[in-house]
Amino acid sequence: MARLLDRLSDRALRNLKPRPTPYPDGGQLYFRASAGKDEGQVNIYGEFRFATTTAERAANSGLGPERWMGLGNAGTRIGKAWHPGMTLREFRQMRDECHRQRRQGIDPIIAREQQRAAQVVAAAGSMTFDECRDGYKVDHEKTWSAGESASAPAVRLSLALQPLVVTQTPAQGSAADRLDLACGRISFPDTSR
Repeated sequence: MARLLDRLSDRALRNLKPRPTPYPDGGQLYFRASAGKDEGQVNIYGEFRFATTTAERAANSGLGPERWMGLGNAGTRIGKAWHPGMTLREFRQMRDECHRQRRQGIDPIIAREQQRAAQVVAAAGSMTFDECRDGYKVDHEKTWSAGESASAPAVRLSLALQPLVVTQTPAQGSAADRLDLACGRISFPDTSR
């Protein structure tokens, strides 16, 4: 009888040949092997396939009957040399976590996006005003006119944004708005007057 779960071994994973269809490991875990840009290079990636529910398709008309979630790089083979990425065990743990989320009615792709957004917001919240201002200066100083001194726009930015940073509370605006505010990309209307 054929194995339904954990079909691939570490050795079999390293020796996958490029082909258009993915290799199944079982439990909706698949591995794609694609030819790299160099001769003899093979890139191997893990993916999780899951069916969407009728309710999910009704809520989002762009969804099809199934979705594929990229899990990461398993490694790259160049000739006989193997450059490892994630381990087969890590992929199987991620597969099991995706199954757990699906049983709870959670879309694992959306859950991952929310987790990444929360990490970005947390990182932006730990950024000081001076770090934001200096990052803005580095990103935009090439667009400033030649007649302006290098520090003039940064000083104007500092004077314009400092009151906003002091008066804004984290509860105002969405997480993305707070991130944009923290990095000086947007400003909220002044409600202190």
